[in-house]
Amino acid sequence: MNISNIFNTYQGIYKNIYFEIKFFEGDSIPYSHGHWVYYIFICLDNLPNRVKPETFWFPLKGTKGFRYYCNYTHKILNEIYFYRGITFYNKICGFEDGQEKIIKVGCDFNHTYDQDEYYTLEDIQVHVKKTIDSLYQVIPEYGKERESKC
Repeated sequence: MNISNIFNTYQGIYKNIYFEIKFFEGDSIPYSHGHWVYYIFICLDNLPNRVKPETFWFPLKGTKGFRYYCNYTHKILNEIYFYRGITFYNKICGFEDGQEKIIKVGCDFNHTYDQDEYYTLEDIQVHVKKTIDSLYQVIPEYGKERESKC
């Protein structure tokens, strides 16, 4: 796993999947000691047809003051291991015709259930690898079936 550090953001590629790990300095309860998050980037062109890649591109829901993506109902995405489940989903690119669609999916640490735990970068890296390995267990054809620029 190659990794680089830019302002408490660690980036790398593991098994051809780009990831980010971030550490946020503590500034509020329950995050007074800081907290970690990690994200993986999934290129929809790398998803096989059998998982219906277009279903990973969620519509924006909610009202003007509170907008969100509802990722909790997506069966396949939620089969992939994320520490304590997915807490982050965002569309990174793919808004223009012909542009590849990439989503950023992740999770965070130090919630109410683990706010007193201490994690290191190495601890988070273990979970990143576990998530990416899990993606390949759930979708073993990822990156193999379709032509992709990702």
